[in-house]
Amino acid sequence: MIRKPIVMQVSALEVSLLEIFASLGFGRGNGDGVAKAFEDPTLRWKKDHIVWLCPVVRGAKFDCLHSLYGSTMEEQSAICDMFGAHGLFCLAAYLKQNDHPELQNFDGVVYAFGAAKLEKRTVLNHREHTAIDIPDLSTPVLYIRNGRPMSIYTMWHTGFVEKQSFVGLCGSTTIFRLDEEIARLAA
Repeated sequence: MIRKPIVMQVSALEVSLLEIFASLGFGRGNGDGVAKAFEDPTLRWKKDHIVWLCPVVRGAKFDCLHSLYGSTMEEQSAICDMFGAHGLFCLAAYLKQNDHPELQNFDGVVYAFGAAKLEKRTVLNHREHTAIDIPDLSTPVLYIRNGRPMSIYTMWHTGFVEKQSFVGLCGSTTIFRLDEEIARLAA
């Protein structure tokens, strides 16, 4: 289990999510629906980004944004942006072409909470035999197996947290330097 953030520099791809998806070669159903549903050209990366994959603290519950930050910012000292859908697809494209030694044995997910959308979720109360609708968030997720991107899908995040999971954070290379961030995390 990975317990410290992983940092890398990911190239910006100034194309649509569907174009990035097509380059990944996943096949239908492994990200094309997410690309259509979460496409937002205003959130495209214009420049390369430093990416931190911050492990989620064991037993964390994502019941509010505050708990989300609390469970992922333990090792992160700088304020960064949460991954949007475009960053998640750029990360998938990067991992498709590059081996990252710290992810070689990783099987799990990366959440892109910066792209989360408000959704309605139906909850059943079996004792009362009733169903109620509650607000919840839906977020794009990248599934990684042995350090390689396998699929991108949408997940409700407040119900449970994947056992092996990261929250993707990013910042511009004009603000952060990869070598400095690697040295800071190694200290």
